[in-house]
Amino acid sequence: MPIPLFCLLLLPLLPPLALALLPLLSPPSLPPHKLTRLPTTCTSPTYIPSIPTLSIIIPAYNEALRLPPALTSLRSSLRRSGLRPLEVLVCVDGSTDGTCEAVKAWSKNNPDLPVAVADLSRNAGKGGALKVGFAEARGEALLMADADGATDWDEVGRFVGILRDDMKGVGAVIGSRAHLADGVKRTRFRAVLMRGFHFVVSVFGRTRVKDTQCGFKLFSAKEGKRLFSNVRLLRWSFDVEVLSLCTAMGVPHVEVPVRWEEVDGSKLAEEGLGWAAVRMLRDVVG
Repeated sequence: MPIPLFCLLLLPLLPPLALALLPLLSPPSLPPHKLTRLPTTCTSPTYIPSIPTLSIIIPAYNEALRLPPALTSLRSSLRRSGLRPLEVLVCVDGSTDGTCEAVKAWSKNNPDLPVAVADLSRNAGKGGALKVGFAEARGEALLMADADGATDWDEVGRFVGILRDDMKGVGAVIGSRAHLADGVKRTRFRAVLMRGFHFVVSVFGRTRVKDTQCGFKLFSAKEGKRLFSNVRLLRWSFDVEVLSLCTAMGVPHVEVPVRWEEVDGSKLAEEGLGWAAVRMLRDVVG
């Protein structure tokens, strides 16, 4: 029996409808976590009224090797920029390689940078780890950043400046690698998957952001906490949902190009880029 024409015409409406209905679903259950604020010598930083207090939230799954060097690079960048006060909140997502211990050891050797660890009892996915981080963060501005440090940490000060200058009008500053599409160092397979995923998002997603998957995004605390409290997708496609929620909830946001270079050890590669892409497309298309 042939499918009626009107049914075929309705098919393109289903994915955006699925995204629109996500906020109506029950919040996903997250595993228990233990929050530890590590000892720091930076107990009374000088407050600079013109710069919002900042929480840098880093989701980490089995990042014992890549995270310490990234934290060292972050520390150097923050010392150059003079951003204070701030906190670094590492959300350890059920890691089995000693990530939590590696962060604590690094913090012991670098006590001038305030670090906290949210240790999830089991793996919840990157989106799940960030939901925990955004709920626990205390800053007036909340930055999510990947554990590999692929985005140049010197971008932190620039993003804070953009949010500070537009605090009354912009709720989110979205990092973008779209301008690097033709020149960035990236494997051919990863580039093909990226372009394909972005095409599907442009068709089905409720966002005009060109690069939804860049892990470098800054939010005002008010909007960041509001958005992540409504996130339902806990794994790789959560970025699309966050940006779709920005549109649905009327959160003003700007897309800003960043300096970025691919770093070896991607968790997408470990999971299998093909399968990860299938899961992400399934989530976006509904």
